[in-house]
Amino acid sequence: MITKQRTIPLIILKLDSLLRRLPPTHPKRILIQGDFAKRMAGYKGEQALDYYLNQLSPSDFLILHDLRLPSEPYFFQIDTLLLTTRYLLILEIKNIAGTLYFEKSSSQLIPGCNVQTVSSFRLKELTAPGTAQFAGKTLKRLTKTL
Repeated sequence: MITKQRTIPLIILKLDSLLRRLPPTHPKRILIQGDFAKRMAGYKGEQALDYYLNQLSPSDFLILHDLRLPSEPYFFQIDTLLLTTRYLLILEIKNIAGTLYFEKSSSQLIPGCNVQTVSSFRLKELTAPGTAQFAGKTLKRLTKTL
């Protein structure tokens, strides 16, 4: 069952509104269009996943979209949280076109293009020490309120 529906991110609505009002010759228009396109691609990727999530049995799964949870003095964001009686699954959704390669030796995810020009990221950097424990504690507090 989808408990918290996905909504269009406010930044997409703002950028769309800005682009409708901005003159075609504005020097920042191309930058804003690029930002808008990237954010829309991400949102479309999340919507594409929703089709498959809607196929899950509502009695077996609890689905929460777009969570922003506090961890004083900061917040963290989860695209989609899938809860069952046995586990929880955090889904961080990306919408990247083309072929992706996982390079085991460097733990890098690399788009299928000229490797010298790729700005890749290290998977190890995405899991900072303490992140899993912090998320677990926060999610325990959250599930007590559901």
